[in-house]
Amino acid sequence: MFGVAKADGSRTWLLCNSRPLLAASHAYAGVAVLSFADITQLVDAEESLRLAQSVFEVAGEGIMVTNAENRIIAVNPAFSLLTGYEPHDIIGQMPSVLASGQHDAAFYAEMWHHIQHDGHWEGEVYNRRKDGSLFVEWLRITVVPERRGHGRRHVAMFSDITSLKHEAETVWRQANFDDLTGLANRKRLEDRLKNAIAQGCAQTGHRGTAVYRSGPLQAGQ
Repeated sequence: MFGVAKADGSRTWLLCNSRPLLAASHAYAGVAVLSFADITQLVDAEESLRLAQSVFEVAGEGIMVTNAENRIIAVNPAFSLLTGYEPHDIIGQMPSVLASGQHDAAFYAEMWHHIQHDGHWEGEVYNRRKDGSLFVEWLRITVVPERRGHGRRHVAMFSDITSLKHEAETVWRQANFDDLTGLANRKRLEDRLKNAIAQGCAQTGHRGTAVYRSGPLQAGQ
């Protein structure tokens, strides 16, 4: 195999085969017949495969691949780091081994409805690590049809967003509850009142306006 530079600067890969040309006496005539085959597409495909494998290995997101029977056939190092499951622990298992028990059957039914009809799904999922601890992930699942047959593989990619969820919840709580008493603060009460007014107007079909103040009334007011 060798590469040949073309006039446009691209490279074509050729596979060379040779066989000796024999005389009538079947003795070697000192001449060989050469044949060439253009294997550029094959070389490019192998290079793409090596690149995809490299990305699979070094990706920071956890990656899990399942077959048409929804059994796990491959996971990357980031998957093992995030879940605690090594390949030998989980290959051949169903993804439900990660289930946390935080989602009901309706949640998974809707997820699979989108996967089967749209070819993809993404959303927030609570799962469980090998050590039993819970974590929150942002999960993306994509259907990859197989070239031969009618089987389909699923590629799931996820990021651990547990710390981001905790930070967001902390910021929300600080904005809506008093640090000392733990009671809802003025902003929280305002939000609740606005929601109550909106719901009341929606149910009655009337518009209303409420004026209130949280401070004490002054004389003459």
